[in-house]
Amino acid sequence: MNFREYFNEIKEELKKARSGHKEESLFSHCVRVRDLFDQLFDFHKLDENPSANLLRDLGHFLSYYHDLGKLREWRPGVTHSDKSICRLYRDKVGLYDGQLTLLAYFLILRHHSSLTPLKRESLDRYDCKRLLGGFYRIRWDDLLSKIEARYVVDRVDIADAFGLFKLADCISAWEAESNKRYIPLRLNVTQDSVKNIILGSRKGSFDPERWSIQKKLLSLGDLAFLRAPTGWGKTYASLLYPSARDFTRIFYLLPTITAIKKFHKSLVRVFGKENVSMYFHLYLAHSIIREEDAIEDLFFTRHFMRPVTITTIDQFLLAFLQLGRYFTRRVAFRGSSIILDEVHILNPVMLWLVSEFMERFLDKYRFSVLIMSATLPKAYLDFMSQIFGERFSPEHGLDLRKEYIKLRRFLFILDHRDIEEAVDEIFRAYFENQRRVLVIVNTVSKAISIARALRQMIEEAGGDPTDVLLIHSRYMYRDRARVEDLIDSYNDRPHILVSTQVCEVSLDISYDLLFTEIAPIGDLIQRFGRVNRYNKRIKKPNVFIFKPKVIEDNRRRKYYPYELEELKTSMKILMELEGDQLVNELKLLEKIDEVLSVDDIFRSLRGFRLDVWEEISKNFFSVSLNEEELRAFLEYRERFNIFAVPHPDHIVDEETKMKLKEAIEILKRRELSYSERMKAIGNLSSFSVPIPIWYFDRREGDSEKYVSRLKGDVIYDPEYGLRERSL
Repeated sequence: MNFREYFNEIKEELKKARSGHKEESLFSHCVRVRDLFDQLFDFHKLDENPSANLLRDLGHFLSYYHDLGKLREWRPGVTHSDKSICRLYRDKVGLYDGQLTLLAYFLILRHHSSLTPLKRESLDRYDCKRLLGGFYRIRWDDLLSKIEARYVVDRVDIADAFGLFKLADCISAWEAESNKRYIPLRLNVTQDSVKNIILGSRKGSFDPERWSIQKKLLSLGDLAFLRAPTGWGKTYASLLYPSARDFTRIFYLLPTITAIKKFHKSLVRVFGKENVSMYFHLYLAHSIIREEDAIEDLFFTRHFMRPVTITTIDQFLLAFLQLGRYFTRRVAFRGSSIILDEVHILNPVMLWLVSEFMERFLDKYRFSVLIMSATLPKAYLDFMSQIFGERFSPEHGLDLRKEYIKLRRFLFILDHRDIEEAVDEIFRAYFENQRRVLVIVNTVSKAISIARALRQMIEEAGGDPTDVLLIHSRYMYRDRARVEDLIDSYNDRPHILVSTQVCEVSLDISYDLLFTEIAPIGDLIQRFGRVNRYNKRIKKPNVFIFKPKVIEDNRRRKYYPYELEELKTSMKILMELEGDQLVNELKLLEKIDEVLSVDDIFRSLRGFRLDVWEEISKNFFSVSLNEEELRAFLEYRERFNIFAVPHPDHIVDEETKMKLKEAIEILKRRELSYSERMKAIGNLSSFSVPIPIWYFDRREGDSEKYVSRLKGDVIYDPEYGLRERSL
């Protein structure tokens, strides 16, 4: 039977049934889902797709019949998806032909879960076993290929149409509960609004000369790059790029949570909170700490439904790698304008993944991409040219290399001592000369050791030990947020900040002096960008670079974040440019281009195969990180960190321990509503720490819910974070 005729036939029956969303009828819910689907379908320009009619019909079929099973004896919490397709099968209601009908039935069955094939062992949870018994035997790749060939439709478009239906279903439920109406909006970005953001983000007056250069972003193509010095204002000025094109949404992919939060604050000031969202792994924890009522907006935030979304590169990759319910997120990138900042921090595998997915979806999704960096190596540009071909070339970007000729904001001196031997000099620079001093080291343990020593020296000298701030990656989110607030408040006050690499791309403070361990040259340039940010020339050294002992100690190098060859390359470059040999900052960029080639990047990609992902996903299904092959594929970071909540036994601060135990007990309650449970999860996640994988006690396994036990004498305190007790 024609599916539209059948819907009219059962209209009265649907009107008498409840949808489960307040007093709304099942008929009203289904019609509203259809209407929302059409709005989203047109907004994302799927109406321009060659297979638009088929995709729209699929969306309408799902809208009408996904909750059909609720016509039987139904109550919240009881599965109804299988009952829906059993009713459709009994009444011989289909879509076009048997193959498409089978696919539509499958999508209804999966509309409350990830898009994974049905397994035989899961049949016991369903009533309609006879119909579903064949689902796990289907060769889905063959079925999808036949549908693609017959209807000239792409499985990517089918998954996206399913995603839009799911979004419409969730929005309809939200509307019924909130008495609000959702309308997808495009943001009107003008040159004046961008100028307003720039004016509000920096000290000093507006620079007309720089603005005239920034406006060149308006004329760049759909795949472009921007290379500009740190402090030039590229992050804010880059909004000019989407303002010159027809976009659905704007995505900012930033490298750190700190950078995301600061940029979000600036955009909200101009565009309003309702138009700008940020999303990252610990978003719920952030919302709870800031006492924001973000539960209502959580769905729209994590599915990228605001006009502007600021998120991480990992979230982009997870959507295109089809993790979990990817179909409700990936579709948001259709017609969008993507701005990828600090691209130089991507290791070769991440650069390759991002490039591969952008190249694959560039035409289909019609998005535009602006890639930015202060230290964009020529090798990275050559790599992009090989991936994208003629679409990407130096002519497609704004390269401000000449700007670097005008700049010498730092002069550095090499010191062959370990940085811990220079603590006295760091102390004097702050205490006697009242300077703002930044100390960057390569490991958490060394950061803690130096911060402890400096606090003790200042206290013994009669100063304030709280003038020494410490930040690294192994803080609970709640404590890291507190430290970040302190750093902002110390902006104009003499102090010392001891940090690891986490500050390289997230600080907007201009320090007077930098003491740093040697690191890969690209990372060092980012560190240099934290001193003397808003001046152009300097005559005296303001950067002091130290050689860590680990370089000569093979035993201590196992968990070191950098390879020995990377550090040797940096040392070679630095020795040639030390002191007044650095005529300008362009010399440093030229040295990077001399030592890094595109062949180096491709050599580091050996062994990584995208076909492993394709075999698991079939370019359609959701994937799981439990897949052994995919874990091996995704763990491109050699030193892998996992967000986890330490067991209360590891907490030495009694107040923190008590609050953690309370958070665990709240989550154990069975009577929590959805909103209460989200708040409880956010509260517990605020206690999570990025923990190196080697810290986990494998003997304990998953014996205790919500928390993790760690090996050795590992403790946590709010002042110094997660550490070994001996530090």
